[in-house]
Amino acid sequence: MKIGLIGAGFMGRTHAAGWRTAGDTITAVLDATGHSARELARDHGARVVDEVADLVAHCDLVDVCSPTDRHGAHVLAAVAAGARAVFCEKPLARTLPDAIEMVRACRAAEVPLGVGHVLRFFPEYAHARAAVERGDVGQLGVLRFSRRTFAPQTAWFRDNAKSGGVILDLMIHDLDFARIVAGEVHSVFARIDSGSAGQDHAYALLSHASGAITHVEASWRYPQPEFHTSFELAGSEALLTFDSATTGALRPHVGPPASNQEVPIAAGAVIDDPYAAELAAFRDATAAGGEPPVPGAEGVRSLQLALAALESAERGEPVAITPWEAGR
Repeated sequence: MKIGLIGAGFMGRTHAAGWRTAGDTITAVLDATGHSARELARDHGARVVDEVADLVAHCDLVDVCSPTDRHGAHVLAAVAAGARAVFCEKPLARTLPDAIEMVRACRAAEVPLGVGHVLRFFPEYAHARAAVERGDVGQLGVLRFSRRTFAPQTAWFRDNAKSGGVILDLMIHDLDFARIVAGEVHSVFARIDSGSAGQDHAYALLSHASGAITHVEASWRYPQPEFHTSFELAGSEALLTFDSATTGALRPHVGPPASNQEVPIAAGAVIDDPYAAELAAFRDATAAGGEPPVPGAEGVRSLQLALAALESAERGEPVAITPWEAGR
């Protein structure tokens, strides 16, 4: 498939590599930073364009990897220009009205819209989700997620109005995953400690309609190049744990010690790279006329949680949530 890429920063380069791994071709690149666009285009044998309409004319699928606050404008412009399918990096938008408008515009134009919640494609998380859905863990009671790394160096990430800070950029990964494994969330309570240079550290407590409770930690306070993730899923039948700092496997804790063998994390059928896997999954689904694996409406619901966490941290009290329905 011919891919038109909007954004040539870190995520643009990551997606470009993912498309190449998945067997697709970057044919056009649009980016406000001309040098970055020219460099990425040269590496992939693509052309540099200045307008979204020109990009759409040279591709089968538009991939939006621009800064968060530009997602809405770029997706809407792509749809208006006749894009046949649009994939947008998470978070879907900086504001809820923008995200809803994107979903409605794509639906009205019958353009598939996918969202880059790539955590769903990381093997350890995918294995854990499958275990929950099979009933291996039983009724979920308490979930814990942690994602700790260094602060992004690009200036726009440190502008909360553009990026949403550590909650919208980093914590949203685990907010999204908590919702799909433990069900819809009724309320969010959050705290943020803001250090210098945008080195935020945040916590959130989610109350699920199922009765489960989720604790989420996200931090931009670690030194480069550290990046650590972990989770615990405690249910009535088992406890599943994962910690990137100590193991590359999912660890079940159920029954006698002999039964608690690590679950090896095997590569997917297509590739090891989760970014390539999510892009290939979107490509294949839309090419077959099916629903995107992570449709735009899912991006809206996860954005709701992240924005509620930001609001809670500002107000100092829990924020109630009525999950958005695509028909509204």
